[in-house]
Amino acid sequence: MERKRQDNITALLGLLDTRDFYSRLYSLQLIFQISSARPERTQECILTAPLGIPRLVSALSDAREPVRNEALLLLIALTPASEELQKLVAFENAFDLILSLIEKEGALSHGVEVVEDCLSLLANLLRLNTSNQSYFRETGCVKRLAKLLADVNYEQATDEPMPQWTLAHRDKNIWGLLVIVQLFLVRGGVNTPANQLAFWHSGVMEQVLSAAFSQKFSVNVTSKVWDITVSVSLFVTDLSRHSQLAPI
Repeated sequence: MERKRQDNITALLGLLDTRDFYSRLYSLQLIFQISSARPERTQECILTAPLGIPRLVSALSDAREPVRNEALLLLIALTPASEELQKLVAFENAFDLILSLIEKEGALSHGVEVVEDCLSLLANLLRLNTSNQSYFRETGCVKRLAKLLADVNYEQATDEPMPQWTLAHRDKNIWGLLVIVQLFLVRGGVNTPANQLAFWHSGVMEQVLSAAFSQKFSVNVTSKVWDITVSVSLFVTDLSRHSQLAPI
């Protein structure tokens, strides 16, 4: 029975090698449903299957939105708890693919469900995973977070006010990105000093501080910004103390 289940997952993953729209779409949907019923066993089957993770991640690059979106939802479902899966997904160039998708789909200001899903997947890959955090930092992705925040901070006002639904999505996206920033700033974390320096030098902290004094975001966003601002102030205090104690 277990062998048959493995063969079924392997066969479904094999369908992702085709370019046929329905083969790819239905394969992803079936794996998602199987994962909903048996999450741990599905993860094991995907890890065991030849090129299981590369096939799933490559579907994020499919130009056909239904296929791409199904791949995104499946990866979100697979990655909350498995550190091994998180690492394998990240090392398939997932960070670049996810950030490019956020930028393509309207970034923080104009992105809707797809951007929210991308932020959810990023959070899954980075939460309590020091290896992935280091990889994210070392591959230049922190600068792209700063750019996303800068774009929404300095967005030019238009003559017509934004619709309320657009503002709601914008604030939800900003909140989601700020949650990701917070994942790097866990007090006492082994990666936290390196993360703080990278965020400081890349301009992320500058953008967070700019948002702290903005009056255009919701209460939830402002509250999250001030949480991070406290982390920034603690970092600056620590940095100042170490500078004073350093030998001349």
